[in-house]
Amino acid sequence: MLATLENSPSEVASPHKDFAIVFDIDGVLIHDGTVIEGVPEMLKSLHEHHIPFVFVTNGGGETEESRAERLSKLFGLEIDNSKVLMCHTPLNRKSKFSSLTQAYEKRVLYIGRNDSSCDKIMENYGYDNRISLRQFAEKYPFLLPYSMKDHENYYKFSHEEQLKLSENDEPIDSIVFLDTPVDWCETLQVCCDLVLSNGKVGHNLDFSKETQHVKVNVCNPDLVYQGVSKHPRFTMGAFLEALDTLFFISNGKRQHLQYELFGKPHKVTYDYAKKVLIDQLRSSHAGHEDRDNVDDMTIYAIGDNPLSDIKGANGAGFVSMLLRTGVWQSSEENDSQNPATHVFPSVREAFKFICDKHL
Repeated sequence: MLATLENSPSEVASPHKDFAIVFDIDGVLIHDGTVIEGVPEMLKSLHEHHIPFVFVTNGGGETEESRAERLSKLFGLEIDNSKVLMCHTPLNRKSKFSSLTQAYEKRVLYIGRNDSSCDKIMENYGYDNRISLRQFAEKYPFLLPYSMKDHENYYKFSHEEQLKLSENDEPIDSIVFLDTPVDWCETLQVCCDLVLSNGKVGHNLDFSKETQHVKVNVCNPDLVYQGVSKHPRFTMGAFLEALDTLFFISNGKRQHLQYELFGKPHKVTYDYAKKVLIDQLRSSHAGHEDRDNVDDMTIYAIGDNPLSDIKGANGAGFVSMLLRTGVWQSSEENDSQNPATHVFPSVREAFKFICDKHL
């Protein structure tokens, strides 16, 4: 039976409670689409005793509200969307926890698996001047020779007309990857066209004299993730490697792709998580109303991926806990490149360790 918290609510609500937990989701709380035994009881115990915790996932392409609703159904516990950090959550310019406070008025091209979901994310985050990859491709059908979606208009524009069309259009200032794209061929083509340009497709830069104009923001730099397949599957990090290689070759091997990363293991995500935990302490614990940091607390970060969960937790100063129920399937005692503070067979043993130490 999974360990549960035995302390009374009055005890754990005191100013002396000194720990919090950051959970990854897939491979930690859920495996192969199934909730790991005992996890609902564990989360209910944390919730009832007001222990601060947050879910930090490199999943994307979905609103925090939608993910929280799905988790609530899986765990049988109402999960507030403020406890869910997607890989793109730090991009939210409307959130009180975000470091991005200025309005963004320049044009953004966003990419993800589902246009409707991704458009809602961008709207929620305050990016009003936005266009999806699909909408962009419809404006410039000549970019995609292998697509049959608009085959009639593929031959419609001469080279001069193509340049004039983009010249009169507002330039793309940045590309935001909210999720791993479905059609890698089309996405690589359009994105490479844009990063080679000045933001107006077809108007290419001279990379012997100039540097990349179009900014690239990538949410979820993971190379692989643990799905239902026996072996890990490629995700956004693999796509980014492909885009960088194509860009490098296309500009004469003069420059590699410049981009900014969001999600684990990057600092911006862990800074955001800390602010969420601080907010939980302020709202639920007497004596913490003026708290502005978690430096005096032990924060446990439980994950299954050394390259994201453990590397990020170690960099943030958290106590990292590596599990064997997801991506990391090594027979070694610990990961050699990003060793965790502790290694456990599953979240059950990790949670018992925390309870034994603090309660």
